[in-house]
Amino acid sequence: MSTPRAGLGSGGMTQRIRIASRASAMATAQVEWLMAEIVRTTPGVAPEFVPVSTEGDRWAGPLSELGKSGKGAFISAVTDRVLQGEADLALHCLKDMPGDVPAPKGLVCLYPARDDLNDVLVHPGGLKLDDLPPGTRVGTSAPRRIAQLTASHPHLVIVPVRGNADTRLQLAYSGQVDAVILANAGLRRIGREEEGTEILGAYRMMPALGAGQLAMQVHEDDAATWPCSRIATATRQVALRNHLASVWIPYLHSLWSVATMW
Repeated sequence: MSTPRAGLGSGGMTQRIRIASRASAMATAQVEWLMAEIVRTTPGVAPEFVPVSTEGDRWAGPLSELGKSGKGAFISAVTDRVLQGEADLALHCLKDMPGDVPAPKGLVCLYPARDDLNDVLVHPGGLKLDDLPPGTRVGTSAPRRIAQLTASHPHLVIVPVRGNADTRLQLAYSGQVDAVILANAGLRRIGREEEGTEILGAYRMMPALGAGQLAMQVHEDDAATWPCSRIATATRQVALRNHLASVWIPYLHSLWSVATMW
C-alpha cells in the first residue's frame, strides 16, 4: 500500500524524505551526496534511500533491442515509486531521461551544481586518443560515441560493452578491450577520476544531452525550483521532442553567455 508523500520543504517536525534511485554504485554515490546536501541545508529533514532495480539494470543485451522502452529503461521504475507514493523524490541522471516521451505529472528540478559534462578516455597504458595505434579496441556502446570515433579515428576498433563504470573499467584492465570511454562525471562520483587518461572536450567528443547533470523529479506542488536550470531543461526537452533524439544521439550542447543560451 502506498503511503502519503511527505512533501519537500514544508514545516513541522522532522520529516522523512524518501529518495528513489537506481541501486548501482554510481547511483548510490549520487544519492548519498544528495542526502548529505539535504541534511546540510534543510534542518528537520531526514532523507532515506529507496533503491530500485530498473529494466535497464536487468537487461544484459544492447539497449536498442529493448525498443521504445529502452529510452526510459533506467528511469520508469524509479519515477513510478514517486507516482505510487512510495518515494517523495526520484533522482536521475538527466542524460538518461528521454525527451520525446511524455512525462507523467511531476516536475524535473535540476540541482544547480552541474558536474563535468565531458567524456574521458581510460587506457591502462596511459595513451591518449590520438596516440592509439591502428586496431586498438575501444569499448563503448553509445551510438553518439561510435559515430564520432568512426569519423575522427577510423583506424580504431569499436567493441560494444555494457555495464556500470566499474565493470567497464575492469574490461580494460583485464585486457578484454584496450581502452574505454566513459563519462568523467561518473568516474568522479565513484571516486575513480584519477584513472582517466585524457579528458575529451566537447569539441572533440560531443557529450550526451544533459551530461553531468542530476535531475530530481518531484510532484508539482512539492518544491521550489531553480529558474536557470529549468530553462535549460525545457530547452533540452523541446529539442529532443522535435528531433526524436535521446541520450544516444549527438544533437545539442548548450552554453550560457550572460542571458543567452547557445
